Amino acid sequence: MGYQTGDIRINVEDETIELYDEPIYSFADFKRVFMDEVTRNQIEHDEEQLRRERGLEEIKQRVFNKLKK
Repeated sequence: MGYQTGDIRINVEDETIELYDEPIYSFADFKRVFMDEVTRNQIEHDEEQLRRERGLEEIKQRVFNKLKK
């Protein structure tokens, strides 16, 4: 959760709470939604890291092939 990012919204008229655009009715809901978001962010980070590593492997392989020639 970032500072002033609007991840948590409280409607003062009907006193409803939303976390990441999902309604929250209890602490268990809050925890579930928060952990789902953390997990989703971690998966996205891991996928990006794998793409970078694969890109580096491709570059390394091209350089190695050029050096062999």
